[in-house]
Order: sequence, then structure tokens, then C-alpha cells
Amino acid sequence: MNMIINNPDYVVEDMLKGFAAANSDIIAPTENSRVFKYVGAPVEGKVGIVTGGGAGHKPAFIGYVGKITSEEDLAAYKEKGYSNDALVGQTGIESSMEDQLSPYANNRQGEQVVEVNRRGKIVRQLSYTAPVDGDSVQLTLDSQLQAVLEQALEDNINEINKEQQKIIKTERWQKQNEDILKEYEEQGKEIQLAQTGAAVAMDPNTGEVLAMASYPSYDLGILTGTVDKQAWNEVVNDDRYPLLNRAIATRDTPGSIFKLCTALAGLMEGVITPETEIYDATTYEGTDVVHPPRCWSSTSHGNQNVVEAIKNSCNYFFYWTGERLGSTALSKWAAKLGLTSRTGIELPGEVTSFVGNQSMLYDASRAIDDQYTSKPLYAARMIKQKLKEIGQDRGIEYDDDRLDRVTKSMLDIVVTTESKSEWAAKIHDILLADMNLPIEYIRSNYLANTFQSYLNDLKWTANETIMAAIGQSITQITPIAAARYVSAIVNGGTVYDAQIVDKVISPDGDIVLDKQPSVVTQIEGADEYFELIREGMRDVTSTEYDGTAAEYYANTKYPMGAKTGTSQRTELDIENNSWHVAFGPYDDPQIVVVVYIQNGYAGGRSSPTAITTITSYLDSLAEEEDTKISKANTLAD
Repeated sequence: MNMIINNPDYVVEDMLKGFAAANSDIIAPTENSRVFKYVGAPVEGKVGIVTGGGAGHKPAFIGYVGKITSEEDLAAYKEKGYSNDALVGQTGIESSMEDQLSPYANNRQGEQVVEVNRRGKIVRQLSYTAPVDGDSVQLTLDSQLQAVLEQALEDNINEINKEQQKIIKTERWQKQNEDILKEYEEQGKEIQLAQTGAAVAMDPNTGEVLAMASYPSYDLGILTGTVDKQAWNEVVNDDRYPLLNRAIATRDTPGSIFKLCTALAGLMEGVITPETEIYDATTYEGTDVVHPPRCWSSTSHGNQNVVEAIKNSCNYFFYWTGERLGSTALSKWAAKLGLTSRTGIELPGEVTSFVGNQSMLYDASRAIDDQYTSKPLYAARMIKQKLKEIGQDRGIEYDDDRLDRVTKSMLDIVVTTESKSEWAAKIHDILLADMNLPIEYIRSNYLANTFQSYLNDLKWTANETIMAAIGQSITQITPIAAARYVSAIVNGGTVYDAQIVDKVISPDGDIVLDKQPSVVTQIEGADEYFELIREGMRDVTSTEYDGTAAEYYANTKYPMGAKTGTSQRTELDIENNSWHVAFGPYDDPQIVVVVYIQNGYAGGRSSPTAITTITSYLDSLAEEEDTKISKANTLAD
């Protein structure tokens, strides 16, 4: 159909006015020009609101469109047939599915061939091909569940924040953290409380994303029509970064939710068996462990098998298992469970999770400024600065190429030399050969010791391995990766690509693309082990077994399984990150929920988001089943 647009900034308003005029028996206007209500509203138990596009009800990761801004992008789009003033997807689905959604591509623009006279006047039309609209993209999201998840996450974060504010004012907490608080005051640091987070709800049997939330978010309505510049500036300048989709673009230390991976790795590698019991001596004195760490509980958990260790989140059990596995085996099984690769979700901006090992700490095959952590870059700067100082001391100016080459050789010692006892000799060789320094100068200035101190933090140790086994060290994962990983645990070993696009539909209503679940990995021969891990997760929620999250799950409507995760950020416990993974129902898992709240204090505290979301979804499934039964009975009658 053809349509006259009075003002492009008010096309939504004009459309809704026409809609209202044609359906005045059904809807009535409100004070908001983009919101209408059912003429009979309010009706108890019913939603009586109709909103136009851009009203702000859509999740922010759907994205928005805008004009092409860069010359490079303009050139690329022109090749596809776009005009200079075309609107293109800037973020989210609008961006990633631009080729499907856009009507501007050459093959959709249509064509008219005409005959003209010598004055340029059209004499007749020879042929005409009508333009075609872009395709429609249908998502896997459950709109009702999306609203529930967003609200539950926001409420959860605000409640934790309120509780934290009370705790930090208590005399007991102030006394316990007296020295640290004094340092904060001297350095002008503020205590970081819960303000941000993310959550993902996934179908564990398909990899489909049922809902996804990142908090705080922003209202897409400010970008529709005439852009609300004041509101947009508030979003851009918010130090909580509302534009960041934390569900896919933030990775952080997972804490104890990683123990599920350690448990599976230990069982599959034969380090532990279902019958293995390990006594929790609270302080772990490993073979090569320096500065032995303690279990989180000051009281011993006693003898622990794998189910009990998951239920109690017993650090000692997983220290023991992790040390015998080694970092290579841990990384291998993390990869098999989908934790070290992108999930494939059809959204721009996803970052890759990684699990701690030597190559993650320092990888000699990668450039110094392309490492997984900032530690190699820091060490390189210290080495290079020291080399410059040596040159100044001896009246020599070394060129940058030499300094860069020597710095890289120093860093490589970490991975090319097995034992730290050999480092001094290697450092001597480099300084002698590449810097032309006399051996007497090297020894008299204790240079080997100095450079070795810069390298110490880049060497993977037994301590790093056991900390990685409990989800600490440098391991960092995203909420979406965690959702895929837990789904594989729950479904018995099938790792799916994460999927948020369901179908692509042509303007004629034909299905252009019907996306099906995509299997990445299938872990075989582990059914018994997955069952044991799920039992441990069930016991986490059980008041009978006094699991770590039992108090939160005491009155849940459906049987669920869960795992809490607390990752340390600073010496203040109040600033810990909170992770929580859960699924339900226990006997026939239909949904997995991952919750991540930065500075959320402890893993159990983010469980309300998971419980609310799972309950809502299972309620909706039950209602659907009741409707089916009712219809079947009606037909039978």
C-alpha cells in the first residue's frame, strides 16, 4: 500500500491515529500519543494497553536503526544498493540481521525501464519490477518471560543493594574490615555495591534463548522519531554503562558455578569416581602448593563425595580434584562444555570466555598487547623501562626495535623454561648477547633478580590450578556462555549453539529460514556422571540436605536444581560478584537460568531472579497443557 507521511518524525503517531479511527469500537486514546487502551479497560486480570513501535517496551538488545555515519560504511552499503540517507541497523538484532531486514539491497529495490524522447520526456514504460520489503525476523524470545526476567533482575539488584547498605553500617562489619576501610578512605575509594547485572533464560534442549536481560538498560523509545537528546545523553553518561549488553559482552570470574565442570572433568579423567570420598581438612596442603588456601567454611565438611561436594560447594574437594587434573585437563573439559568459544548467538558484540591456564596467562605465540589479561603488558612495560634505565646508566641509547625484541625474549622464558631455577641463567644469556652487557655489571646490579620479579606473575603454578578448579584465578566467562554450559550439564552432554533467531519470513509470508538447534559437541559415555552432578545441584536447593541455597528454595512451587557462585573482587566480601545457575523442573528440565550480579555479595543472593523466572515459565507451560487438555475434552464431548 502507498502512504502519505506528513512528517517522518511522527509516522508512528499518524499510523496509530489511523488505527484508532478504524477500530474505535475496540480501542480508545490515552494521554500518551503512542499508547491506546481497550475501550472496556480496566478488566480484571487482563492487559488493556496497545503500544506503537518505539514505545520502549522492547528489550534494548533488539537494537535500533540510524543513518550511516562513516565514509567506510557508506561505501560498503552503496555497493549493496543503499542510498546516502538510508537507515541501517546500528546495534543488536537490527545490526546483525541487517541483510534480512533491509529493503535497500539491490535485489529488493525494484526497477522501471522507460522510453524517452530527445527532450527526456517519458514516452512509454517498457517494464516495471515492484520493490520488495525486507524480510521479518522472528525471535525465540518469550515476551511474557522477557518481562518477568527483566523485572526480577532489577528487583533482585535493588534488594541486594538495600541489604548491603544496611550491612556496611553495622558496627560488627565496620570492625571486621577496619584496616581495609582505612585504606579505602586514604585512597579515596568508594565501596562498590550491587548496581548492575545480567540474566539469561535458555531452553536446555535446544539452545534457544527464552529471555535475556542486562541491567541497567535503556528505553529504545528515545531513539524513535525525534531523538530525545537529553534522555540519550543521560544514557551515554551513566557510569553503569546501560548500552553494554552484559549478558554477552561482560565476562567475569565465575566462582563456584565452575565446580560443575571440575566435577565432570574429574569423573571423566578417572581422578575421582562416584564412590570417591575426600576428607575436608579445611586448609589444603597440596604437593606443590605455596600459601595453602582454606575452604570457604571454617568448619570441616567431613568426608565428601562428588554429590556432597557440589551441595556444600566444598573448596577442599575441588582443590584436591583440580590439582590432580592439572590445568590442561580442566581447560579441555571446559572447552568440551562450550566454555571457551563463542556461543554463536546472533547478536554483535559477544566476547569469548576463557579458562585459566598458562597460555591464558601468557601465550608466546600472541603479541604482547594481544594477551588475555593485562599482566603480560604490565610486565613488558616494566622490563622495557628497566632496559632503558640500564642504557642511561651506561650512556647508551637503545633503539625501540632492540628493546621490544629483548622484552619479548624475556617474557618467553616463562613458557620455554620448565623451572624457575633456570630463569637467572636465561636472563644472563639475553643480557649478554642482546644487550652487550658485561657479566660483572649484570651480577653487581642483581639484574637477573630484578627481571625475574617482573616475570613471576606470568608463570602458571599449582596454586593457580587449584584456584582455577573452584572458578577463581584468571578464568572469566560470560552469562550466555554459562547458560550454554549449564544447559549441557542439565541435558546430559549436548552443547548447542545459543540461538535467538527463530525464523526469517518473507513479505509474502513464506519462511525463508527456519533455524533448527545446532549441536556443537555431544559428550558421550557420561550419563551417570551428569546425573550425579544434577543430584548435587538438586541438593543445593534442598532444606533436607541443607544445601548452600536451601533457604531461598524452601517454598518453591517446582523442584529445581541450582549452583551458587561467589567470586572475589577485592578484600571486602561485600564487593564479591554473585553468580547463580538453576534449572527446572528437576526431573524434566525445560529451562535454565543464569544470573550474574556484579558486587552482588554472594551466590545465593541472586537466586530470587532464577526462582521467579523458572516458576513463571513452568506456570505458562502448565497453562498451555491445561488448555490443550480442555480443548481435547471439548472435542470429545
